[in-house]
Amino acid sequence: MYSIGIYGDTGMVGQEIEKVLENHDQVEVCFRKNSRREEGALNSCELVFLATKDPESMTFATPIFELGKKVIDMSGAFRFPRKEFEEEYAPRIGLTPYESADYVPDLVEEAVYGMPALLQDQIAQARLVGNPGCYPTSVVLALRPLKGIVQGEATIVATSGISGARKDVEEVPNEITYAYGRRHKHIPEMELYSGFRVNFTPIVLQSVFRGINTNIRVELMEPLSSS
Repeated sequence: MYSIGIYGDTGMVGQEIEKVLENHDQVEVCFRKNSRREEGALNSCELVFLATKDPESMTFATPIFELGKKVIDMSGAFRFPRKEFEEEYAPRIGLTPYESADYVPDLVEEAVYGMPALLQDQIAQARLVGNPGCYPTSVVLALRPLKGIVQGEATIVATSGISGARKDVEEVPNEITYAYGRRHKHIPEMELYSGFRVNFTPIVLQSVFRGINTNIRVELMEPLSSS
């Protein structure tokens, strides 16, 4: 039996983690923590999920590591090597490395990107895994196998449900197009792990709860034959 802890257990992501773990008979949740309460014993956990925002994940990760626990983080805090985090991702989320008490460069450098299709062996040995983003997962898995077959910039339009959107999404119209072109915070992750420059337009549908439909336009290097 594996003992699991969850930070942010009352949020959307934390609740989904609980639902998944309920289907595993070799797993028990022994620790829960959110902004209102804390229950259970963190020291009894073998692995801890951080279903928290980037700064909070960085703050929580250090004391968890000091207890010798493994961590899977669901934010974007540990998805990048240090250089890409500092230069590409941090400015998009308003975090200034070295001016923030939350920033932990050693953990950023140690973390492994949690996409088994790319890094299965490294994930198995990792102490800290940064879970991939939702949009980047749909993009990287589609584009990465096309290296050497297509060229130029990939144009992406992705439609998703509200489960991954902010809580006030119900107050806006049904279709929300935001951070299009080169502005979205997930673009550095898409480009780093797919190997392509991307132009990205995300659309959130209030009428759909979960799921992503990603359409990608690319240019072939050479025409493909029917054979």
